[in-house]
Amino acid sequence: TMLKLYGFSISPNHNKVKLALLEKGIEFEEVMQSPSQEESFLKRSAMGKIPLMEVDGQFFAESSAMLDYLENAFPAAPLLPADPYERAKCREMMQIIELYVSGAGTAADAELINAAFFGAPISEDAKNAAEKTIQRGLNAVARLAKFAPFIMGSKFTQADCVAFPRLGFVALLTAKVLGKDLTASIPGLAEYMKYMSDRPAVQKLIADQQKAMEIFMAGQKKT
Repeated sequence: TMLKLYGFSISPNHNKVKLALLEKGIEFEEVMQSPSQEESFLKRSAMGKIPLMEVDGQFFAESSAMLDYLENAFPAAPLLPADPYERAKCREMMQIIELYVSGAGTAADAELINAAFFGAPISEDAKNAAEKTIQRGLNAVARLAKFAPFIMGSKFTQADCVAFPRLGFVALLTAKVLGKDLTASIPGLAEYMKYMSDRPAVQKLIADQQKAMEIFMAGQKKT
């Protein structure tokens, strides 16, 4: 099976899939790709979004579908617990981080990203609304997280594939736009992020992310 992952190493959704691939030891090719509404791209990614996965010449989008595919197609290194309850708890954590902490495509979310990466103006009302929404989600993460040493217990799971890139992204966004890293409110998170950073797969993820950020920032300076 030949796998290609299209996207950009700054995106938490791209990085969640990439981390699953690296942790499972699956060979893949990474192709830099921006979101696009061009018809040729929409035939591959129905919403024009990234990441996009190609498997032997066939395409599908949506990062959660990709994690499902990898789990089913490469069962030898599972990233979900076998126990149905523990598996459901992993999914609960993943959904809370993605829907309520950041990335739900809400207006507040978009405004934070535009302010952080594109220098767009953002009102105090928008900042306050974003802070309130994100903090509520982070409080839920704090209630559920085990950090023992992984987010949901003693084994690395898909929840870590979501948590590490996404919470790191939220830390960056909130520090830059709100002047404070809201993720600092989660007890044990800083130690968890440091523990995760020692994993070879995560080190590769971070190095690629830094390179992608440099390319992005250089592009922003030109415009």
